[in-house]
Amino acid sequence: MAKAGFELQFRPYTRRDPVYGTRKTYIRKARSVQTSPVLLKFKSCIRSAMTGKTFRGGTAKENASSVRRALAAAAKGCS
Repeated sequence: MAKAGFELQFRPYTRRDPVYGTRKTYIRKARSVQTSPVLLKFKSCIRSAMTGKTFRGGTAKENASSVRRALAAAAKGCS
């Protein structure tokens, strides 16, 4: 029998894809921390490349597709 108040250290996270409409559920740690210097540098580069950009003016699918294209271009530039 499980004790009352026992808390798991994982949380389910459900994401809906705006382009395809599919839903996926992920299990994530309650406190995920990324400490890899390479990953942190990559994320910083992506952040600086995407700062100030807006993606509006079309449908949700068009907006999501343009965001994905911009992220892919930024990732290629940062790698």
